Amino acid sequence: MKHLILVALILQLLITVIDSTGEFKFGDMVAFYRKCAGKEDVYKHYAIYVGPNNKNNVGQGDNDIFHLTGHIGPVSQYKFGKFEEAKGSSTKVEVENYFDTTDGIKPANIDEHVAEIMKRIKDSKGNCQLYGPLNKNCEHFATWVRYGKPTAKQEGTFVEPIFTANEAVKKKMAEISHEYVMELNCHFTN
Repeated sequence: MKHLILVALILQLLITVIDSTGEFKFGDMVAFYRKCAGKEDVYKHYAIYVGPNNKNNVGQGDNDIFHLTGHIGPVSQYKFGKFEEAKGSSTKVEVENYFDTTDGIKPANIDEHVAEIMKRIKDSKGNCQLYGPLNKNCEHFATWVRYGKPTAKQEGTFVEPIFTANEAVKKKMAEISHEYVMELNCHFTN
């Protein structure tokens, strides 16, 4: 009996250690902290963890993540990718499911919302959009896939104050950003 209890305790400890060492689950928002010009944590790139060849098959094959990436001029694509490639020279990588504890925003229980997440991934896979750093970026996309609510906070980064500015400032910055993207688009089409 003592051995059985000991085995149960060891298994529980092992499960707890595995769970707290950065194992990702399907649908997790993964934040890759990026540095720029020698400064750390300037911004975060976000992706949704899909895991390779698991029970939640959304066409990912042996890819680990789904994200908005691949700038072709001002255009970005929703696609699957490799975790290690996205990680690149990131200073750190974390799960950031920051709306999980917010009332009224799904998924409070991820298991109940996997089908919605899978549908959003399947519906957007391979599509493109104009990239907007303030209104159509990878964090907006990741929060939309996980929660159905596009949001960007860039919490804990150098650029966070831009995302926490009041609505009038954010609207003006988004307009300027859109005009810049449209101008870039002209250069690619001429």
